[in-house]
Amino acid sequence: IISADGTPTVVTKVDGQKANILLELEIDNAEPFITTPQHRIVTSDGGSHVMCSDGVEKMVIGKNERLVEEQEVLAITFKPD
Repeated sequence: IISADGTPTVVTKVDGQKANILLELEIDNAEPFITTPQHRIVTSDGGSHVMCSDGVEKMVIGKNERLVEEQEVLAITFKPD
């Protein structure tokens, strides 16, 4: 697996978790990103910009949380983290 910055990584852990809240980030000039609130995201400027997979920082223009029926999600840990 290759990380967004080109560093080779390996999966060290996969945990199944339950989630009933989804977070939708609206990113300038990008498709919405939907994840759980626990998902780590590389940010700058106190969260007003995110680092996207193309290596470009993009502005967060909206953020919405919504309750959903509980579902199984995967928490995947990589090395290097």
